[in-house]
Amino acid sequence: MDTRYPDRVSNLLCVVWVIFVVVALLNPVCSANTTWGNLSVGKFYTYSVQPSSTYPDRWSNEFTDGVKLTDELLGESWPLDKWVGWYNASVEIIVDLGKVYPVSHMHLHARSQTTLGIAYPSSVVLHASTDATSWTLYGSPLTFPADTSDYSVASVTANGGWVNTRYVKYSVSTSGSWVFLDELRVEGTIEDSSKYVPSYGCYHGAYPTDTGGHGYLDIANFETLAQKSIVMVLWYADWTTPFQNSIGYVIDTHLNGRYLEVGFLPYNATSGEIASGNYDTFLKNWFTDLRNKNYPVWIRPMNEMNGSWTFSTSSGYLKYGGDSQTYRWAWRRMYNIAEQVGATGEKQIFVWSPNAKSYPNEPWNNMTNYYPGHQYVDWVGLSVYSSQDSDTPTALISEGYGNYSSNKPMMIAEGAAIETTSFNKPQWITEWFSSLTNTYPGMKACVWFNYASATKNYRIDSSSESLSAYTAGAADSYFLGLESSVNEWPIYN
Repeated sequence: MDTRYPDRVSNLLCVVWVIFVVVALLNPVCSANTTWGNLSVGKFYTYSVQPSSTYPDRWSNEFTDGVKLTDELLGESWPLDKWVGWYNASVEIIVDLGKVYPVSHMHLHARSQTTLGIAYPSSVVLHASTDATSWTLYGSPLTFPADTSDYSVASVTANGGWVNTRYVKYSVSTSGSWVFLDELRVEGTIEDSSKYVPSYGCYHGAYPTDTGGHGYLDIANFETLAQKSIVMVLWYADWTTPFQNSIGYVIDTHLNGRYLEVGFLPYNATSGEIASGNYDTFLKNWFTDLRNKNYPVWIRPMNEMNGSWTFSTSSGYLKYGGDSQTYRWAWRRMYNIAEQVGATGEKQIFVWSPNAKSYPNEPWNNMTNYYPGHQYVDWVGLSVYSSQDSDTPTALISEGYGNYSSNKPMMIAEGAAIETTSFNKPQWITEWFSSLTNTYPGMKACVWFNYASATKNYRIDSSSESLSAYTAGAADSYFLGLESSVNEWPIYN
């Protein structure tokens, strides 16, 4: 370094630093996180030759010939229900990753047991393609180890270097015996999405119902009480009503440019029923209409799955929670259908949203068990509710924020506090806002559940003190109303 002009050097370094900071602020996507993992988990695939009816795949639809090869379940020596079998037939299996990813490895898992006439594939040839038309050979042909008379399993791995691909083709050859497969795996990197994330601040949102307790949408009432506009509206949709009759109507007639968060709830449907395809037709039609609407929507399906009120044993109308494995299957199937019809673009933001606290608070019911994978989620939301002083917003948000904020933009997808004589709701509301400005900068939206039932009053005007606390907190320019978030702050994709 030239030390004759220390002031100039110092000034130059300052200028370079300022330019770096400005560029980082204006282009936050440049620092997007990437995660290496299993890209093919839960993904759809097709066969050139259907398996034996004795050892079939399951849960096929118009987009996939089954699910067993990507469901994370490895086969056992007995029973054979996790295996897919072909007799004396070579087969091509084409996996659709949904979009182009950087891929580093490809694997295939099979079994041998010659006493049952089951042999490893004689060879496996792999190809990659971005369009399922033009294929490029990936690596060298793979061979399994020698067959065994007793039960054995083996996995072969192709490492042909990094390749950008959406489709992977496994050409599996047999040698006149049964061939049994149970899992294929395509590994690579997932770049975390950043759809409609404000570069500064936090979207101000609400579930804005009327004062009469009817559950009617009343945006003007909430904004008058809050003395601030909202940019995000929470509304709900079931899995039986056509899109245009519910959400499409709300977009057309009520939002006036505001963003929409949809609580997308399958009433009286278990995750197993969803995973097995019972709702495929409805989901295909709903997501096709969503794509055609071309409006920014945060889709929040099957939320609070770690809360006992959503378990299949619940007496209520939500039945999809409580079983983390089938829940992951259900989410991935739903998302894959949306992906196949083009409804996972920039304006369709998928929000995976557990309850901030797990009920019951047991290891098997931890929120992380239900997470479907980074490639299936755009934002992570939390339901943040309280009726006791110990459940502060800061405490409630902590676990979920620690789990996911390094990879995903986060939001309070819905939340509120009950007005009771034994609980300081105004103080809780004050901390709702201060925790987001001071402690959790990765929370990019907060949605207040403004509703009162006969027994629980969540509304911001449940008392004059609660209303004053809310208006004071929302007045901070950090919380983005309709005008500020749409017209002032840049949105990056």
